[in-house]
Amino acid sequence: MLASSMKAACLIIKASLVTIYNDVLDEHLFVFAAGLSYYLVLSLFPLLVSMAALLAYVPIPHLFEGLLNFAPSTERKIGSKPSLTSKRCRMCSALTLQASLC
Repeated sequence: MLASSMKAACLIIKASLVTIYNDVLDEHLFVFAAGLSYYLVLSLFPLLVSMAALLAYVPIPHLFEGLLNFAPSTERKIGSKPSLTSKRCRMCSALTLQASLC
């Protein structure tokens, strides 16, 4: 009795999985998911721009200065040369020189 009910349950599960698989293929759900993810990634940049514009109206003092402290500083004084102390920096400058000569 127990073996026959287990066998029936396995057949029902197998039939359900086959039906779900065929419905996914027939309804082109993979294409729909790909399109949805493409447009989601495509809409992220305008979302970030609009959020930054709306943050300007939030009445928190020194909000942007606090947010900019999280970003790495890449500023350099005008006329200063980058230091070539490490091997990696020397290699990068050599590659840049070669690329500019081409």
